[in-house]
Amino acid sequence: EYFCDVEYFVPQKDGMIFIAMNKKEIGTAIVERRDELRITQARLARVSGVSVHTLSNLETGDGNVTLR
Repeated sequence: EYFCDVEYFVPQKDGMIFIAMNKKEIGTAIVERRDELRITQARLARVSGVSVHTLSNLETGDGNVTLR
């Protein structure tokens, strides 16, 4: 279910790839990348300019994503 679709393009060597993700998939991707980078929610929130509460909501799929 794509209640809140996020669509964006990811540059690749051979062109652009279109990606659509639902809120849960976005949250999972954030957690996985944060774990790969070995950074805390607090650190990612600080460098992203959002609150830890907002980041936590995004990671659990409870928040709404706005891309600017």
